Amino acid sequence: MDSALENSICRSRYVTSSQTETATAGTPEPYPGLPLQYPDSIRLIAFDPVAKAFRVTFINVRLSDAPQYVALSYTWDQPLVPAGQRFRGLRFSHTLLDAIEQFRHISACLWWIDALCINQDDPVEKAGQVRMMRTICETAYNIYVWLGPEDADSEPAINLMRKLQHFAAQRLIDKDDTSIEFSDKELRKRGFPLKEDPSWISLLKTIDRPYFRRMWVIQELAAGKESKDSVSAFLGNRYCLSWYLMALSIQCFRELRWQTQLQLTLSMRRVRATWITDDVINVIWTVRAFQSNDLSIYEKLHIYLESFRAFQTSDPRDKINALYGLITAKDQKSCIIMPDYSVPASDIYRDVTGKMIIGARSFELLSTVNAIPQHQIPNLPSWVPDYSTRSFQGHNRPYYKASGVAPFVASWSPGSNALQAHAAFVDEVTRVSDLPRSRGDDNKAPFLAWLSMAAEVCSSNLFIWMMHLFRLEPDDEGPKGYEQFWRTACGNAGFNHYPVLTEYGWIFRKALVHGFLNLLGDQDELVDLISNFERLMGFPDGHLGNFASADGADDSMHFWNILNEITSMRTFFYTKSGRMGLGPLSLQPGDQIAIFSGGRPIYFPREHEEYHEFLGDGCIHGLMNGEGVPENGQSTEIQLR
Repeated sequence: MDSALENSICRSRYVTSSQTETATAGTPEPYPGLPLQYPDSIRLIAFDPVAKAFRVTFINVRLSDAPQYVALSYTWDQPLVPAGQRFRGLRFSHTLLDAIEQFRHISACLWWIDALCINQDDPVEKAGQVRMMRTICETAYNIYVWLGPEDADSEPAINLMRKLQHFAAQRLIDKDDTSIEFSDKELRKRGFPLKEDPSWISLLKTIDRPYFRRMWVIQELAAGKESKDSVSAFLGNRYCLSWYLMALSIQCFRELRWQTQLQLTLSMRRVRATWITDDVINVIWTVRAFQSNDLSIYEKLHIYLESFRAFQTSDPRDKINALYGLITAKDQKSCIIMPDYSVPASDIYRDVTGKMIIGARSFELLSTVNAIPQHQIPNLPSWVPDYSTRSFQGHNRPYYKASGVAPFVASWSPGSNALQAHAAFVDEVTRVSDLPRSRGDDNKAPFLAWLSMAAEVCSSNLFIWMMHLFRLEPDDEGPKGYEQFWRTACGNAGFNHYPVLTEYGWIFRKALVHGFLNLLGDQDELVDLISNFERLMGFPDGHLGNFASADGADDSMHFWNILNEITSMRTFFYTKSGRMGLGPLSLQPGDQIAIFSGGRPIYFPREHEEYHEFLGDGCIHGLMNGEGVPENGQSTEIQLR
């Protein structure tokens, strides 16, 4: 952005509906718009398209009588321009100024821009306008998406996106859902660039722009008109795309698993590429699908709360407030979510979580608590998730039934930091691994440490265990504790089975060979490594070939994928009764293991003098299907804070 625009703001005039005023540079003054008179009032703004100075006219209207207007969707970024300053009560970021400069020359156009049309310093007005945002976006004649300025990746990314649009549209017409390999042969056949072409990396970088991580974007676009042309995406001043077609192309890119295959290819070539999982497009598709089905308000909100944890907001309260516009008018009357900017984020998070747990009669949200020192929100009760941080999925798999048929029993009072639950204490942690696995870590090193610990507690050592494992045939049971370990490591689930089939133990051994031998060298050296390893262990030539074959590699990849999901942000532990399990990173020897009445996974409440601190959930082999529930059903009421 050029400095002339920034300077023009300092000298600009803001014309309200009744007065004209001149701003003074650097002077923080009150918001210039007139107060909103009615509950359904909004402000629209018009830019002077010919004036050299930056001029804005505010117009107060009732939403039911509003003229045609365009809603602007963009990224709230920091810092302000200039940093920390406001102009006549208005806050401008670099991204917003770029967008305004792009669009302000459009004549006879009224705009709704949240940062300008809402008095950000008035919590009452802000909460009221947030409650109306769904209707504001639905009423808009059009929504303009500002992706940001053009860069070197824009042209190749847009060209590739247009090819994907055409390809995706044709697949819809033909009702073609066949899988297509991401190979040079298939790409050339369909007119796409080859795998080595840099335009694929340009596409990944474009998808990874900050816009695709912004929380409010989901509400703005999900609430837009169903017309394919009602939302337009702009990239710089040269590219304008239908948001629908752009989203369709990227969705096709995902559904064909081309993105996954591309990123794996880049990883093998040691080319750094952002691994993009959830983003705005995926979530908007999800939101629109859920708006038309029969899920309860609690089920929808649980999905939204988890799906949106990775998205960004400038105010942590908006991780909850932004969900209000995604639920139907009927569900809004439940008052589970009510936008409020007069209370701290900790109160909002606590009240929503309490209402969800009691209303849904389910402890599922407890599985999203990160019991580690990464909370950004102070004063959160231990049982309340910090929705401002990226979550990991706990061990609350739908097929777990640790409490058997016991009914859900819990109580909570609005505004209280205490959640009461009925717990049966079934075991105690005696040993915890020194090497837990953090998110994003390579899982092989922690896993090897866990394997060594399991072998040790089973009166053996890792070398003897490995000798046993590599000498076994597929039908052999393995050394003591072996089956318990591999079932614990994968959560006793995989290949769509629970409990997982016994044959999975053979796949586990393949994963060990493929995973750990590959730690020693590149793929080209694997054959020599296997041969040397066989001689070292005294195995016949070719004995490990079954493990390291191409099929073994596929099975190994599947196993490590499951481990990535199950073990993320987990540590391995051993219990007083000889069980193995996975639990939260904060686990310590002496911590109690509990089954909550009506809960699915295992829980870890740490005892204090007058209450219990909630650490998180986990899984323990042999306790996930009601085996640990006392025969008499006896439990103790505990207070989580």
